[in-house]
Amino acid sequence: MSEVPAVPTGFRVPGKCISGPPDMETWYKSMGYRMIHQFIAAVNTACRSKDMEELGAPSEHITAILSVLDVLEATIEEVPPIKKRMRFGNLAFRDLCTVCDGKAIPLHEEMLPEHDHPAIVELCFYLVNSLGDRNRIDYGTGHELNFLVWLIGLYRIGFLVKSDLAHIGLTVYWRYLHLVQKVQEVYTLEPAGSHGVWLVDDFQLLPFVWGSSQLVENGMYELSDIHKPLSVSGGSKAYLYFDMVRHIIKEKGSRLDEVTPFLADIHRSSPSWRHMNAGFLRMYEDDVLRKWVVVQHLYFGALLPY
Repeated sequence: MSEVPAVPTGFRVPGKCISGPPDMETWYKSMGYRMIHQFIAAVNTACRSKDMEELGAPSEHITAILSVLDVLEATIEEVPPIKKRMRFGNLAFRDLCTVCDGKAIPLHEEMLPEHDHPAIVELCFYLVNSLGDRNRIDYGTGHELNFLVWLIGLYRIGFLVKSDLAHIGLTVYWRYLHLVQKVQEVYTLEPAGSHGVWLVDDFQLLPFVWGSSQLVENGMYELSDIHKPLSVSGGSKAYLYFDMVRHIIKEKGSRLDEVTPFLADIHRSSPSWRHMNAGFLRMYEDDVLRKWVVVQHLYFGALLPY
């Protein structure tokens, strides 16, 4: 990964900078845009052709991050959904966010060395917002982007380092994915800006980016294997991509061609996992980073400059 700029002083609660389409040109040229782009690419390279056994033991700091995510998942048990039919998501999700707000500061204080504590005000914001929107009770790639910025923030202050990149994509992100999938299920979060069956997935995109990189030259699974239930089931234990496909089929209860025909079609037309991975990288830039409807909800501070 290219050298990231030195972390400035003046940490603060992140604020809104992208208020309308005219702000997008400034965003494209910003340091924050470049940092996100570089970080995604660096993790993507680190995940390439990596069997889970090749990763080795996670660092102490990766383990600490996993513990934070464990606490957030355990919090779901403390805030059960309201047992009442609701049209647009369960209102108990707002209570979950409030409880997580209260836990976020002490969790970061315990995880980070004291000299990094000034950054906590920004890190807490991105972590809690990565669970979903408490007002609209929905979740989409913009919330996934908040988790990515949280990881970038930890990288910028030096808590995460280059040797952690593969574990960031294939251990930490995978753990986060299971956390937010449970949040979506328990509180019936609505997809934020869903394109329905014509998009890859209603909620996530990064599993397809880093997951396809992991499968490059894997020697075991072909592109056509996503249409084979036994391959999906077996592959889901070791490959992020297949775990995501397994989840889509489980939640929507039908054949992949019916629930996400776009994904099924690109598997038929792509010549290799490497080609798929390049396409997903472009898709993330086009459909997340360069979409005003997504990044209008991204807030900026010292860790993510505008």
